Amino acid sequence: QLEGFCLLLDAGMSTAEALATATKVAADLVGLPVGTLKPGLLADCVLLKRNPLEESVMRTLTRADVAQVWVGGVEAYLACLESNNL
Repeated sequence: QLEGFCLLLDAGMSTAEALATATKVAADLVGLPVGTLKPGLLADCVLLKRNPLEESVMRTLTRADVAQVWVGGVEAYLACLESNNL
């Protein structure tokens, strides 16, 4: 939900702070062992073609910016995700 992410930016967070809040911090708050990429953990991850730490990138992100998607530690095919409106 990029709208929510943009609200964090509008509230004055840096892009790095907003990314952490939307992932690791949120997971920690609800007690989920997620939000960190490291060996041995399953990952849901989106790899972008542009630098997500640049605020302008996060405010204009589209599906064309997605390079790879990993779900449960397994690479997902973008065509499959798009056909399912994910």
